[in-house]
Amino acid sequence: MAKERLTETRVKALESGGPNQSRYLWDSDVAGLGVRAIGKQKYYLIQTRLNKKVFQMKMGDVSKYPFVKDARTEAYDLLSMIRKGIDPREVKRQLLADQAAVKASRERQDSEESVKAMMVAEVWAEYLNERKPHWSERHYLVSRLVNVVF
Repeated sequence: MAKERLTETRVKALESGGPNQSRYLWDSDVAGLGVRAIGKQKYYLIQTRLNKKVFQMKMGDVSKYPFVKDARTEAYDLLSMIRKGIDPREVKRQLLADQAAVKASRERQDSEESVKAMMVAEVWAEYLNERKPHWSERHYLVSRLVNVVF
């Protein structure tokens, strides 16, 4: 594994050996950061050891990181997590699961609120019908206006 300092020019110049062949370019500044070219795709990746096994993770397409320094910063953060024994893939899965749970909770709350709103409207309509014989038409009109405000 030859290492060179990654630059935008070197990343753009990297080409794969063919449609099914990969070429790698590894950074000399951040150990474990590299670029892989396969076919017409190019993406940043990190490679290190996690739990005594080789760990390789795709960071994202080269276009996601317009400057190599952005990729280095992201790689440094991911590698720091790995050194602490945290698997970034698990963190991402947990984050997505939490977001899905929050979304489901909001949808459930919204549906409950709409049911409550419907129940209030039904109860209000029933109340107005019960009170109609005891009220004048003017009182009844004001009550309906109040209903519109709700």
